[in-house]
Amino acid sequence: MNLNYDNLKAFFERIKSLTFWQRVFYWSTLKALSYEAYEEFKSISDIINALNQQVNDKDARISDHEKNLQILSARVTDLTSANQKLEIRLTNLETDLKRINSEKAEMANKITRFDKTEQSRLDEFQKNVSGVNAIRTGLENDRQKINDDRIREKEEAFEKMKQTWRNHEESVKTVIKNICQSQLIEYVKDVPFKGKPDNTINIAG
Repeated sequence: MNLNYDNLKAFFERIKSLTFWQRVFYWSTLKALSYEAYEEFKSISDIINALNQQVNDKDARISDHEKNLQILSARVTDLTSANQKLEIRLTNLETDLKRINSEKAEMANKITRFDKTEQSRLDEFQKNVSGVNAIRTGLENDRQKINDDRIREKEEAFEKMKQTWRNHEESVKTVIKNICQSQLIEYVKDVPFKGKPDNTINIAG
């Protein structure tokens, strides 16, 4: 961008130094110099207008940037507030997580203690059940032994009774045979009818 304004400067310097008569007699020279100065002024004016337009454009851009900056600043403020809320929420969540982990650990300890206690109770119960079963087995064995002893005693008593009865029958049979021999009476061993009587004699022949 050319900002040379020598002609305009020379014009104003010449105007200031001219006398009245010089202005009258050198008007054509002054007029030509004025045209050159005017053209130079127009050029400078255009340059100034262009610069003013650039300044206005930059001001508009600066204004837009300031608006955008305000919007970004508001956004940053919102994000900062949201971040603070998230940090508070995160802190609360961490506190809740620590509490939950602590409660979980305490519950695990309680469960472990309960399992140990329950296992001890179960072992004691199994021990008691085993004892009761042993006692029941012993009682059943004792009862069976008593029943076996009673049955054996009854069987032995019955055998003794049978043997006593057989001995009695043999004794009676012997006595009757002896009486039949002494009295010349026939003792019948095999009867001619059904059945088996204890002792049979033939009296009438």
